[in-house]
Amino acid sequence: MNPSRVDPPADSEENTMSSSLVDQPADSEDNNNNKSQTAPLLVEVTDDGSLQAQSQGTNETTSSSRQGQGSEWSPGALRQFPYSGILSLFGCISCIAATIVILKASDGQPTDDWSLSPTVYLALLTTALNRLAQVAFSEGVKIVWWRAAIRGTTVSHLHRYWASGDSTVSALRLGRGFNIVSLAKLAVTLIAIDQPLIQRASSVVAQHPENPVSVSAPIAPEIPYGYTASQFGRALNVADASMTVPMLAAFGAYNSKAAIIHNFTGCAGTCTGAVHAGGFTADCSTHSIAVDVLSLIPPVSGLQQSHTSMSPFNVSWNVDFNLTRRTADISFLTYFINKTSPETCTSTIMVQKQCRLQLATLEYPVQLQGETLTFTEAIDNLTVISLQPSAADVNLTVEEDGGLLYTGWTTVGFALAATAIFTSKATYNWIQGAIQLSLPDVLSNQFMNIESSVGPGCANWTDPTSYMLSAINEMAFRISLSASNAKFGNTSEPPQPQVLTMKQMRDINVFKSDFRYLIASTVLSLFFVLLITPTFYGWWLLGRNVSLNPIETAKAFDAELLQGPGSNAPQDELIRIVGMRKLKLGEIHLDYQGTAETKLKLVDPADAVGPRIGTLYA
Repeated sequence: MNPSRVDPPADSEENTMSSSLVDQPADSEDNNNNKSQTAPLLVEVTDDGSLQAQSQGTNETTSSSRQGQGSEWSPGALRQFPYSGILSLFGCISCIAATIVILKASDGQPTDDWSLSPTVYLALLTTALNRLAQVAFSEGVKIVWWRAAIRGTTVSHLHRYWASGDSTVSALRLGRGFNIVSLAKLAVTLIAIDQPLIQRASSVVAQHPENPVSVSAPIAPEIPYGYTASQFGRALNVADASMTVPMLAAFGAYNSKAAIIHNFTGCAGTCTGAVHAGGFTADCSTHSIAVDVLSLIPPVSGLQQSHTSMSPFNVSWNVDFNLTRRTADISFLTYFINKTSPETCTSTIMVQKQCRLQLATLEYPVQLQGETLTFTEAIDNLTVISLQPSAADVNLTVEEDGGLLYTGWTTVGFALAATAIFTSKATYNWIQGAIQLSLPDVLSNQFMNIESSVGPGCANWTDPTSYMLSAINEMAFRISLSASNAKFGNTSEPPQPQVLTMKQMRDINVFKSDFRYLIASTVLSLFFVLLITPTFYGWWLLGRNVSLNPIETAKAFDAELLQGPGSNAPQDELIRIVGMRKLKLGEIHLDYQGTAETKLKLVDPADAVGPRIGTLYA
């Protein structure tokens, strides 16, 4: 191929090669030199028959037919698929679904189980939803604008699409020009109202849920033999016995009303249930007799120097040192007046009750709260699990319980405690014609029925049996707690901890989901996302990736400064081609049909001066 000078035909516009079509960077010396001369062209005929021109003194070449340059227009659903926009729409749906999952999963769950509260996750999800909606909208606006341009439209319509995508105010001010982009813009703006709605959907409330739990209870199921009292003499009487240290502790704790402290494990809140422990069951017999207290008063004719006494209320305790059984029996006798006619103070009923107490394993109704144990019901008449055998029945030695050369008693400690606090005797004394009531102890005062007493000699009392049995069983329960490590029965091993199934109630804070707000937020969010979706219609008509970059739109309008290759180039390719060209918004002077005009344009900085104040530009 030999180079030869060829003059292009004057009538062929396509084959006319001008040096002005050869682009150079704006900051090169050649472009800044307005006096540079156009180099002559050397035209070669290539092997394929096309013309190739080369400017003399340069290495730049161009094809007369521009073969191999530019970007192909390639429409198609897959080739032009708007991945970022469509994925953003699916991201919006995913955020909505995630809020539903969060609120459903957290409803009723303890706050301690969540390191971050659901409201934090909801805030993150709604923020992501709003941002993704913005991304999807911006992609949709591009498609609408360029699709309209391809279909054919007016500059005014293109402006409305752009203005609607740029500003919510502009979208609202379009009036009759309101369009699909305007609607989508309002949706993107209003979707933010889902945040206050979804935040109201989750709150914290206090709950008291009940659930069964297994509790390990170290406690003796019966009173250990020889555990409550020690004998120091050979006489078989209470006077020669004294309480042991555990019995003294239980007795003192009962008297001071100290809380019952347990070491049960497995309860994390408030637990209710039943536990087996040592105690007493009572075998009582009752009969009533009629007495007339006033008939015992001497005649009124003269003062009586002597006096007569009778007891309207009496409680006494007895210990039967049974050498056969060796475990001493406790019993008490009580009698009291509990029915007197308030009008005449006659028809008085004296109730006599005698009770024998026997050791047993009882079922105590208890409640655990922290380390404190309380009884949920009265403990005077509990369910008997089993009667505790006597020392003789389990072949214990006399040193362990009872006998002549004994060192310990199983029940005597309780007898000492009951005698100390429950022995009682109220008396009526007739002194010089007057009735005097003596109440020397706590029990006779405590059970006197003041409301039904109408005068001297007419006082009434109520039955103290339940009160005394409850007290003795409470002390027995305290003893059972302290004896959890003592030897059990006739063995040398302590009892195994009981495994209790209890109802646990915890005062906990839980998350509560208000699904009304969730439904409202979900419906609105889905509605607004659906309003954005139509902006993606027709993406398959586009032949390249598009944007609303002003350089790309100016290139489409065939701006003079952007002349050259790349009319269908994507944004990145276009910037690579023309990105180094310098420009300036300035004043230029043109001669149009013999008339001088001053215009304001983006041109080469060498061809313009800055805008001047007060100048009118055509």
